[in-house]
Amino acid sequence: MTDVLLVAYHYPPIVSGGTQRAVSFTRHLPAFGFRPHVLTTNAFGDDTAFPAYRSGELVGWYRSLFNSGAETLSPHLRSRSRTGHRGSLPVRLARALLVPDGQVGWLPSAYRIARHILNTRPVQAVLTTGPPFSSHLLGLALHRTANIPWVADFRDLWTHDPLDDQLLSSPFRLGLGRRLERVVCREASHVTCATDVASGHLLSTGSRRVSQIPNGFETDEIPSAVEKTGSGPFRYVHTGSFSGSHPLRSPQILVEAALSVADEVAFEIVFVGSLDAREEALVQPLVDAGRARLIGPVNRRESLDWQAKADALIVVDHPRNVLASNIPGKVYEYGATGKPILAIVPAGATDRLLREMNAGVCVRHDADQVAEAIVQLADGTGGVRPDPIRWEPFRRSRSAEKMAEVLREVLGPRREG
Repeated sequence: MTDVLLVAYHYPPIVSGGTQRAVSFTRHLPAFGFRPHVLTTNAFGDDTAFPAYRSGELVGWYRSLFNSGAETLSPHLRSRSRTGHRGSLPVRLARALLVPDGQVGWLPSAYRIARHILNTRPVQAVLTTGPPFSSHLLGLALHRTANIPWVADFRDLWTHDPLDDQLLSSPFRLGLGRRLERVVCREASHVTCATDVASGHLLSTGSRRVSQIPNGFETDEIPSAVEKTGSGPFRYVHTGSFSGSHPLRSPQILVEAALSVADEVAFEIVFVGSLDAREEALVQPLVDAGRARLIGPVNRRESLDWQAKADALIVVDHPRNVLASNIPGKVYEYGATGKPILAIVPAGATDRLLREMNAGVCVRHDADQVAEAIVQLADGTGGVRPDPIRWEPFRRSRSAEKMAEVLREVLGPRREG
């Protein structure tokens, strides 16, 4: 068994799509000969079910001072509890000045603990996964100072199609971010990413080698589909958050479209997950019209159960002017259910995947297109033939196997069994 240091800021009890990727590596890599030692933050609490080395940071101090109530929340709410609104002075200063991200204050403590791990464990390689991209700066420092092979895993892109919506409006942060991104990609022993669009960009940075390792689903988590009984309305289900995942994501176009066809077809849209006050206000007219239900935040098991009870599933990504490089993690879970998908997405990776799988109707952020898709799926004229078997290549264990292949390559003859 070969020991690997996995640097994953997003790790339980943090609830996010990035968390699921890191957890899947810790779960499945041992089957392929690798034992991960996880290094993460303690800013959002501990989780004894997921043992890890946890280092302190300024974010944790700030939360304990200004958001002490977050610690009383359940795990699936704690990490989504914001400390300070986006317009507050500390948040604005952090977003304007901290490079590459607000987690950069984590690096000194994380570096000390990482060196302790390298000195006390037979670690043969480092795997960093980001965002936050400060994790890759830690990988770079360890690669240089400890002369250890290093894999930089990009769940999302850093400067092209960035998750941070303010990055493109800050020449200072964008310019420095691009320089740091090139250094990371050129010095890493290997670079991995989740989509073909991301792979194309990373190759342009001068990376030595880039491999695509997609996200996916855990086979044992997908519940059996619940067959519809009776003659109730066609049930659409949206799981997860909107602006909680990206500031530009909103249910507005979905609600506008649904209201326009509320009298044409019998349907309901079930929103499962956290909505902020503005999003609840946007959805309320649809609730008043008897075409929507708000379930609120639930744990992961309940969210998956709601997917199983859907007639069709909804994913909403945010519009942008570049080719979208990301695929929301729930898309793979949706596909594995065998339910048709209504995808309101820009051109890019998600659109390509769903069309290739013939798994759903993909439309842009246009109310007329969305309204037509709502009607088509509800009356069975959408023309899609979803099949969960097609999604078998996206099992999380397959992705871990691909990462194991990358680790074997970077280790070469120095690998110890």
